[in-house]
Amino acid sequence: MNLKDFLEDCRKENIIDQSTVDRMYDHFLSRDKERVINAQNRSQLSQNSKNNGLIITVSIIGVLLIGFGIIYLFAHNWDHLSRSTKTVLSLLPVFLSVLVNVFTVIKRKDNVIWQETAAIFSFLATGSMLALILQVYQLPGIENYFFTYWCILCLPMVYLLKSHSAVFCAMILMLLNLTSNPMDQSALYKIPWFGSLIMFSTLIPYFKRLFTLRQPSSLFTMHQLFVPLVVCLSAIASISGPHSSIWLILFLLLANFHLFGSSVLLRRSDRSPTLMGIIGYIGVSLSLTYLLFSENWGFEKIMEVETHDYRLLFIPLLFGMGIFQLVRYFSKEKMTVHNLYKWIILLPLPFVLMNYLGINALPAYKISLFLIACPVIHLAQNKKDEWQIYPALGIIAVIILSLSYDVSSPISFFLLSLIPSLYYLVPIPLLQEKYKNALSADQVIILCFQFLFLLIASFGGFWMAVKPTEPDPMTNFQVGLIALICVGLIFNAIKVRKQLLAHLNGFPAIFSLLVPTVILIGCVSSANIEHLYSIILLIIGVVVLILSAKKSNLTVANLALGLIGLVMVCRFFDLKMSLTVKGILFILIGSSFFFANYLILKSRKHENNN
Repeated sequence: MNLKDFLEDCRKENIIDQSTVDRMYDHFLSRDKERVINAQNRSQLSQNSKNNGLIITVSIIGVLLIGFGIIYLFAHNWDHLSRSTKTVLSLLPVFLSVLVNVFTVIKRKDNVIWQETAAIFSFLATGSMLALILQVYQLPGIENYFFTYWCILCLPMVYLLKSHSAVFCAMILMLLNLTSNPMDQSALYKIPWFGSLIMFSTLIPYFKRLFTLRQPSSLFTMHQLFVPLVVCLSAIASISGPHSSIWLILFLLLANFHLFGSSVLLRRSDRSPTLMGIIGYIGVSLSLTYLLFSENWGFEKIMEVETHDYRLLFIPLLFGMGIFQLVRYFSKEKMTVHNLYKWIILLPLPFVLMNYLGINALPAYKISLFLIACPVIHLAQNKKDEWQIYPALGIIAVIILSLSYDVSSPISFFLLSLIPSLYYLVPIPLLQEKYKNALSADQVIILCFQFLFLLIASFGGFWMAVKPTEPDPMTNFQVGLIALICVGLIFNAIKVRKQLLAHLNGFPAIFSLLVPTVILIGCVSSANIEHLYSIILLIIGVVVLILSAKKSNLTVANLALGLIGLVMVCRFFDLKMSLTVKGILFILIGSSFFFANYLILKSRKHENNN
């Protein structure tokens, strides 16, 4: 029943009179008309925004092409011109850019297209002017500060024209400035990164406004990625000397970005993680794993650098900023087990001190990382928070990788086979109920890796290569950490056994646990059991083929047949059989493809007829 019929029915029942019916219906029509107009306006604004973006992009490309065209025209006749003519031509683009900027500010101050185009034109004109003046007058020493002068001259465009593209250009110039290498670095203000730091500080009002208003939303999201990327690249480009100092500075930078990304200034109303918070969290996880592959971290060398090497000032400065952000965060948020991980900024301190004092901190560092990652995974599984579970899972995977490089025995192959099982079993609780009878793309990739491990283990030559005659014994620490990892994996499988058994009847989960188990048997066994892996693969292929036939899944059936065929092809080159027997086996396997597909298609046809 529409509104008009409903109101008429109410009038007949004497609930309302005719005049009320007319007023209510007229009010409905007017509101409906307003809704249509508003919807059209929103559609028009969205279309205009898209058109503006396209026009801005095309305008910038046009400015770039025109600028390069003019430069090429100058370059063609440059050597034939007098110095005064060269000077005038060098200053001409800047003069034109000033006229364009004045016109934009006075006549087109609210036109985004003019603002962005004028800003790009000013950057190009200033850069070409500096380059040409430098070439004409051969000014000594200026080339070392070329990007500094270029950026300083163009920074006013950010606020004068309110240009967003000018910010990107300025940050790129600050990064390029760090590649310069002035001969004199005896004073702090002469060092390239100091100039870039001062120039970056002039952009703080712009970023404060952007992060407070969060408009435009696209730039708000983009700068959450661009700012950490440029700052971290700047740290790498500007720091030289002991590798330990750059690691510590990068770690503190990423920790500060994570804390800033989860602060009140950037945090969303629904408290979902921001892009900067995610990047910082993943970056901290990656940087923590850097030290796992080196026995000598080199922190004792930090204090051996020259007194005028000012890069060490960043370490206490960044650490202080991190502590300040932590205190401010927990002054507004209650400390719980779910946000306790933010104190990870303090984690390197005891290990840095141990290394500085000459104590081997690597074993304690590995154990600590593992014991921290396990509770994070446990809590993330309960919260179904994939942004925490995968970086923590990555830490354990890298610990296993570092162990596999240290262990000179077949156990390293067993360790590598643990990683796919880890990635399959731990994220299982993140799966939604509707996906319990299907395999996702990442699960298929993980299972393929496990098939690959079994396939490699089925070659006798592989075991001859990895089993040395006199293997180096593992240390007690390595044995203990490997046992701890295996216990953690088994504990997780027990904890989420309901989800594992509900997913495709538990078959992939059982297979994920079976692979490292049978590989471990091969690693510690003195007998040649490579044929066992071929038998396991063939059994798995047959079981999957039967299950897919019952479900009428042609794709999975062909994958199972492909696995069986792959095993047989590998055995063709490995087993000592006559060519006749091998030929008959291949014919039988090829025929089974057609026979299995025939049965499945016949089953589908029977189901459709019923």
